[in-house]
Amino acid sequence: MWNKGDILPTVLLIDDNKMLSLVEARYIQRAVANVDILVSCAGRCSLEMEGTKIPDVTILDTELVDRDPLDVYRTLCTFVSPRTIVVTGSQASEPFASLKKQQEIHDFLIRPFSIDTLIESVKEILIAAGYPVVPYKSSIPPPSTEAVERFDRHLALNQLSGILGAVRALEAELTAEPPTKESIKQLLDEYIPRIVTLVNDVSKNIKLTKNSEHSS
Repeated sequence: MWNKGDILPTVLLIDDNKMLSLVEARYIQRAVANVDILVSCAGRCSLEMEGTKIPDVTILDTELVDRDPLDVYRTLCTFVSPRTIVVTGSQASEPFASLKKQQEIHDFLIRPFSIDTLIESVKEILIAAGYPVVPYKSSIPPPSTEAVERFDRHLALNQLSGILGAVRALEAELTAEPPTKESIKQLLDEYIPRIVTLVNDVSKNIKLTKNSEHSS
């Protein structure tokens, strides 16, 4: 565990789809508890880095509206190691595929990819930089006499926010452009397992309310 004065690693997500970035941020924070996450639009990323600590991991999406993602990549490389950059996208990209082959980025993930794949890349970069990867734990300590799980209200609120964020992100994806049967299937394959997992998690947490009340 980190001591109070330790510096937390920073993960920067650069994506014009802020809702999707927020969903990914929540998943990362659940897998790596002690991490700061910044969510940025591409056109502002270099400005937002001024006066802030340099990100230890950068997740750059290629579906940018106002800037060429390769230009953003080159800007990032002026202050971060290319091996700490994970590139995501909805379709293949020869330039980024070439950068991955040359080991000038950590990875290039093409949707639909498992959120666990993205989290694993984040963990690999943090571990390589010397950071311990600590998973989220309940904010309520276990009883001193017996190990009884308790309902965690803070976790429940985070879980519900994650569900809302996932639904809103799916809505944003579906309304971003005229959907096709194939694109709808890809989105459902990507989002539904995440939403189902979150619903199951919050359900398990709520069921612990009875234990919490009995141990009060």
